[in-house]
Amino acid sequence: MKVLVVKKTTNLDLLGERIEAAVAAGLISHAELKDLEEEHRQHISCLAELRDALSKADVHFLEVGRDEPLPNESFDIVLSHGGDGTLLTAGQHLVNGGVLAGICSTDNSVGHLCAIKRSQITMFIRKMVEQTLPILTISRMRARIERIEGPKEVSPPVINDILYTHTHPAGMSRYRLSIGKKSEEQKSSGIWLSTAIGSTAAIKAAGGQVLESVGREFQYLVRERYRRSQSMAAMAKKDELGRGTFDPDNTLFTIFNRSAQAILAFDGQRHSIDIEFGDKITIERAHNIQLVGRLSPN
Repeated sequence: MKVLVVKKTTNLDLLGERIEAAVAAGLISHAELKDLEEEHRQHISCLAELRDALSKADVHFLEVGRDEPLPNESFDIVLSHGGDGTLLTAGQHLVNGGVLAGICSTDNSVGHLCAIKRSQITMFIRKMVEQTLPILTISRMRARIERIEGPKEVSPPVINDILYTHTHPAGMSRYRLSIGKKSEEQKSSGIWLSTAIGSTAAIKAAGGQVLESVGREFQYLVRERYRRSQSMAAMAKKDELGRGTFDPDNTLFTIFNRSAQAILAFDGQRHSIDIEFGDKITIERAHNIQLVGRLSPN
């Protein structure tokens, strides 16, 4: 069995000198510093425990940082060590799918997608070797960009979501949204698009609905739409393409960009693509990914 471990870098490792300077300037309290130090300690301790468990099980494994390119090799399973951010980053590299497991390396790690707790590492490795891990088949999405000039571009696959928006956070997005046979010219703060499992993330905070995590439909939500008319009837009519779900296998979902500068952001800040006036964006289904689910004690 070949295993790849994708590990995050802690804030203390990444920003150590700036954190020390902020503490010295009184901008970060000593209590906050202690919290960062404890998070760093837990992360390092968890990684050491993971290495030890893999070695004792005689499992061949490689390690890479989450911002490093993945080795050009095939692996039976990829382990993300950190939180959801590390898992989402690792998932974008697995273009053709694969098995992905998330390990929460600290008590403060955001780990909605990470099924493995620090206390479960030994049990997890045992179940992995025995091939008895619970596996969820998760739908993923990607964007295909057709440009006025230049070749077509296909984005990395995302587990959670895609955000189409103006390059400037306060800028208005101008575009034509086409879903199936319906089409509208719109102005807004952009459009959230999520997979089923990603429906509990940013799109939920924006007012979207929670979908069944293993569902195949995608969801979209127009953010802060501008309307010239404020009458209730006009608002209801104009909101026809304001939110909903769609299956990209049966329904064509296209954004025709009319903004001078726009971006597509994939799973938060993990990857982005610049979009120019006239570009056409089509949302497609990407290869599924096999995500390890919560472990039972047995």
